[in-house]
Amino acid sequence: VCISDTHERHAALQVPPGDILVHAGDILLQNRGVSPKALQQLDDFNRFLGSLPHRHKVVVAGNHDQVLMDLGAERVRAVLSHAVYLENDYAVLPVDDEHEVHVFGSPLSRRGNSDNRAFQHRRGEALHAQWEPLRKHAQETARRVDLLVTHDTPEGHATDGIHGQCIHTRQFAETVQPVLHVCGHVHSYAGTSQWSDDTHSCLVVNATSVTRTY
Repeated sequence: VCISDTHERHAALQVPPGDILVHAGDILLQNRGVSPKALQQLDDFNRFLGSLPHRHKVVVAGNHDQVLMDLGAERVRAVLSHAVYLENDYAVLPVDDEHEVHVFGSPLSRRGNSDNRAFQHRRGEALHAQWEPLRKHAQETARRVDLLVTHDTPEGHATDGIHGQCIHTRQFAETVQPVLHVCGHVHSYAGTSQWSDDTHSCLVVNATSVTRTY
């Protein structure tokens, strides 16, 4: 089950049951540092996750989630106790006695016109410098990734003629070759697409849960 960009409206969602829930970032509406209000909002989101029946809830941050960047991954995992929080990291999720899902999650996204800029870098060398070590490490270690979760939408994803723009996200996906790539960030890209090469096919889901006007 895939959701993203809930922007504090998670309680209004009707979330279907499933084994794994994925949230691809932008829990909050506006960037806030570590403050009582931001921590209260995270606690509300964590209680929402805890109320859902899914065995695993995978969460990455988005550019609206400054408090998560300021807290750091270890403290976020303590606050979001019902989540598998990933910040450029891997996880293995057991599904049953014989099957498991290998996941990589990243909050990185390219900077646009928004003033909400957590985990963001300008297009070009700065963003490349963030993604390329991750891609090279994945390539060198041949890490298995069944499920890729990124906040940004990869280049090549298109819905109704609107195309995603992040080449670095796409290059990482081509390296790890997931079966499913869940993303968000640009609300107008909501929907599904598919890319394939000679040996692999990947379903891309932009799971944005709000409209372009929030």
